[in-house]
Amino acid sequence: MTTNNRKAPRKVYTPKEYMALTGLCKTAVYQGIERGEIPSIRIGRRILVPKLPVDKQLNGEAIPPSTEQLGEIK
Repeated sequence: MTTNNRKAPRKVYTPKEYMALTGLCKTAVYQGIERGEIPSIRIGRRILVPKLPVDKQLNGEAIPPSTEQLGEIK
């Protein structure tokens, strides 16, 4: 019997990973998240940034101007 130890690819970035990808400072990232300029998911106190919209934006693809925070789970 073989087991698959590979992890599934992550579908989110942490704000710290987003900072490294974009070169933005911590303040700019958190302000962008609060204003809805950076899509995010809140799970309790944890903030996650979905990879798909970020990857599209970094590849030069258009992101709809009405992009809002994706939701909050408490």
